[in-house]
Amino acid sequence: MNNCQIQVTMFADDTVLLAESEEELKWNVEKLHEAMKKHKLSNTTVFGSVPPECNIEIDGEKVTNVKEAVYLGVKLSEDGKMGGEMERRIGMTMQTVGAMKKVYESREISREAKVTVFESVTIPTLTYECEVWVLTEREKSRLQATEIRMLRKIAGVSRLDHVRNETVRERLRLEPVLKKVERRRKCWKENVETRKRSVVAKVLAGKGVGKRPEGSLGRDGEILSEY
Repeated sequence: MNNCQIQVTMFADDTVLLAESEEELKWNVEKLHEAMKKHKLSNTTVFGSVPPECNIEIDGEKVTNVKEAVYLGVKLSEDGKMGGEMERRIGMTMQTVGAMKKVYESREISREAKVTVFESVTIPTLTYECEVWVLTEREKSRLQATEIRMLRKIAGVSRLDHVRNETVRERLRLEPVLKKVERRRKCWKENVETRKRSVVAKVLAGKGVGKRPEGSLGRDGEILSEY
């Protein structure tokens, strides 16, 4: 990226180390651990996208190597795909719907009230962190199917009633979930682009971050303070 080599990314108390080889990764981990020990900090490190044969130890304890991990409420996969997170979101959403079953199926609660609960509780659970989603057609279909299933429950309409999905949505006057996702993605992108000095904005624009020149990795510990 413009001859810039990023080795460390940080957010709050989390650190992500990037390397092109097992040797570089081990060196980065050792330097990070040394710096943390100086400040009397402890760490729990989980690696993804690391070859199975890659063995890294910290104070004699082997670092866990996993293919998936939940970070800031989102399930990350080593292949970068959203399938695992999408299924997790759908599962959590259906648990929410199950917990609110008496509300959605009650004849004493108005349809408007049910829609309000749906928009304020269920949709946020389903679309959490959707601003960074990259969905395949299959995942979009799963998302739509989950949404329609919930809308039919709110409207009190089953498949046996032979009512089209579009008709159910029109009755409830709700925006399709995929449009919600697209709108939020667009809003997030525009918000980031207004922050000219933001690292994310620079990455989206294809600009390098940092001052490290092109070439092999150094061994002087600069990566711990440079970024």
